[in-house]
Amino acid sequence: MFLSKTSLAFLAMTHGLVAGTPMPQSDGEFDGTRPKPGIECDGLIQPSYKDCQSIIDGNVYFGNGDERDVCVNQRACRIFREGNCRISFCNNEDKEVCDSSKEWGRRTKAIISYCEPDDGGGYESPAEPKPWTEVAIRANTDWKAAMKAAAGEPAGVAEEVMTLEENEAEVKQIEEEQKAKHALHARDDDSFEITNRRKSVERPGAQIEMTDRLPNGGKWVASKSKTETVGITASVSLGGSLFDVMTAEIGLEVSSSYSVTSGTSIEIPIECEGNQSGVVVWFPLFDYYAGKFQPSGDSGSIWVPLDSETSTGNFRVRCLGDA
Repeated sequence: MFLSKTSLAFLAMTHGLVAGTPMPQSDGEFDGTRPKPGIECDGLIQPSYKDCQSIIDGNVYFGNGDERDVCVNQRACRIFREGNCRISFCNNEDKEVCDSSKEWGRRTKAIISYCEPDDGGGYESPAEPKPWTEVAIRANTDWKAAMKAAAGEPAGVAEEVMTLEENEAEVKQIEEEQKAKHALHARDDDSFEITNRRKSVERPGAQIEMTDRLPNGGKWVASKSKTETVGITASVSLGGSLFDVMTAEIGLEVSSSYSVTSGTSIEIPIECEGNQSGVVVWFPLFDYYAGKFQPSGDSGSIWVPLDSETSTGNFRVRCLGDA
């Protein structure tokens, strides 16, 4: 469970409302793999950002009012819902993690800023060595709203606590509902209207660490023995009919297996401060396209890695530790 130090009474009340309610069962165990840091947008989990804003406005957990600590107990999530928006704060660590309400709010607003223009949901995790937490914005699942209505609960922002496993099971159900809806629409969609295009940009979460920590003043030389590969990321099934519609309209002559490999024969100096060490990180560049399938109006997006010297050699040093 994850609690603000100011809401123990409310937590007890809220948890009591959901105690004993059967949760949907996940098809598989949570694999415990930490994702790459950054924001990842997902066009499949489309929330109503108007409802998301209703959750955030005036809510102390998102940095409104006086700043306070919000502490997340081990392997638990706090879920906020209203209408078709579900915002979650999750802690994947085996110990309590605390952060300021303004930081939770900043992370939430960063997802909105990046993902709302393309109508997609999104999620974000920080880089190590920060604790593994996740802020996510998704569509809200219908069964939970129906359950609350049947119980006679008033409309408005709902808040509850659940374990990581319960959260994972519910997220799977949300994704299955969204997939079923999109599959129904996909039968009729035969064109793709581009509404957003970005050229040679970095994709959130696509950064790849090429080295362990290296001493300040040292260097790293890229070679064929140490390369990484990135491929296409799309909000639709790669190789499916919508992927073909999307790439044809954009004019991309790429298959779903297209990928790009990091550059070689590049020397990177480790230039940090004092006693800091450095990690070499590859930031591949992408062309990004987003738009809507017609006639359904469903949103779609695709990130295509660039096979250019600027992209394959876009290495930077991340300095770690105290100077």
